[in-house]
Amino acid sequence: MDLGRYRVKQCRHGWMMYSGTHHWPVPTCLDLYGEYSEAEIELMNCLVFEGQTVLDVGANIGDLTVPLARMVGTQGKVYAFEANPQPYNVLCANLALNDLEQVRPINAFVGRADEAPNPNFTGGRWPAAQVAIDDFGLEACALIKIDVDGGEKSVIESAHQTIARLRPALYFENDVRPLSEALLSHVMALDYNLYWHIAPVFRENNYFDNPHPFWPERGMMSSIMVLGLPKEWRLELPLPLPPIQDPRDWWE
Repeated sequence: MDLGRYRVKQCRHGWMMYSGTHHWPVPTCLDLYGEYSEAEIELMNCLVFEGQTVLDVGANIGDLTVPLARMVGTQGKVYAFEANPQPYNVLCANLALNDLEQVRPINAFVGRADEAPNPNFTGGRWPAAQVAIDDFGLEACALIKIDVDGGEKSVIESAHQTIARLRPALYFENDVRPLSEALLSHVMALDYNLYWHIAPVFRENNYFDNPHPFWPERGMMSSIMVLGLPKEWRLELPLPLPPIQDPRDWWE
């Protein structure tokens, strides 16, 4: 269904609205394949269960928020943070399309109080509020997923008390090499074991059975993610993920 600059399609995890006017990875994948970065979803599905509380920081249009909401079910909670007003509006539309009342969408920049929000991510006309995860006084939290284009360390620092109290799994992007060592050092100091997860955004056996990658000249486009598990967890990893032994390690 075409709605001006937007399209709506039934995708793997529900109805999804997305922009049909440009070729960013998320809308392109939803349009051509009916799913986006299913490898990330499959990993989180091994860590998240019905009734739990999870955080999606950098929710974009809800491409991962919607499946996370399915995982926690109607008795669970998903806090979905998106600072940019345009994708935030589409996020809210996708929650409404799928009747996901267990998700609380929040138009806010997440980070330390002393770090100014990046205006590229917060919008000019309606600048987003700035919040820390610790501000929410969560009573439970099983997972914090973070994808904020290099601001992952600030998000984790804003959750210092939450992480100390609730010891959630952390799943965050780490694809900016100059920022990697400080980020990994910080999380390791919180007593977490870390693992690389290189998650391709495309797979041939996708929801629309479209075997043709949109970016053949770039190879297999992937999200460079890190899974962090508290050292006290006695959890067998759902996948054979390479451990990160030193904060200077890199995924290549």
